[in-house]
Amino acid sequence: MILRPTDQTKKHDALVLFDCKMGNPNGDPNADNLPRQDMVTNLSYITDVCLKYKIRSAIEELSKDKVNSSRYNRLIKKDAVINQAIEQGYIDADVKPDPKKKTEQESLVLEHLIDKYFDLRLFGGVLSTGKNKAGTYDGPMQVTFGQSFDPVRVEQIAITRCAATEEKENKENKTMGRKAFLHYGLYSAKIFFSPHRDKFNLITEEDLELFWTAIQKMFEFDRSAARGDMALRGLFIFTHEHKYGDAPAHKLFESVNVSLEGEPNNYSDYSVNINEAKLADFYAEGGILTKYV
Repeated sequence: MILRPTDQTKKHDALVLFDCKMGNPNGDPNADNLPRQDMVTNLSYITDVCLKYKIRSAIEELSKDKVNSSRYNRLIKKDAVINQAIEQGYIDADVKPDPKKKTEQESLVLEHLIDKYFDLRLFGGVLSTGKNKAGTYDGPMQVTFGQSFDPVRVEQIAITRCAATEEKENKENKTMGRKAFLHYGLYSAKIFFSPHRDKFNLITEEDLELFWTAIQKMFEFDRSAARGDMALRGLFIFTHEHKYGDAPAHKLFESVNVSLEGEPNNYSDYSVNINEAKLADFYAEGGILTKYV
């Protein structure tokens, strides 16, 4: 059998490389929306929540033309009310809350919701917040923070607004604002798919195919002046022969060498290479590496 990164019965570990030029990839609301940055190292980072939101949006867009698009409803989105979704889950699953059957009923509703919402199916979620609960679910797909390889230069500039919001405003005295951005940053984030955490065996090959396609497309679907020029620079998926893995994920990620040649101003200032020797044992166990660069 030829292993593929869409096999839902296998473990997959992935390293994602992406960059941002003249933009703000993930503003910090506690720091005047400046790009998130470690104040000691000046490395920049992007939260897992931010990355998963982009992935959700891309999957939602990519699934619109699918015949079974009803399996790709989105739970976490703007203006969503989780408790209402849980209540609707009880109705759709034809479950009437009974304290004597609480555990069994919560499991039934949870399974229904996982089958209905793709992001719950992948990432998991907390569904124990309302009057009628559906438990919690640790999804099989986990995404880490993204972090830049090198310190970034963050800057704020003044901007002016040419249109007034109210007629009484003095239009000769333009309203001033500020815009924050970083000059350039190359980031990495890690993704782990663990099939043994797919509690109800509801993940399909189509789910994984959509997920990996979404990784490749998420920045294309998320363009804005604020985020500048963001692009995927590499997706390295390590597919294991066995569902519990054939090698530690961190060892596999260490085979991807990213080195800086000069100042970090553009992607061309970096060199990315695979150290095949470090993967010899992984390959010997039947693992494969799929690259999208």
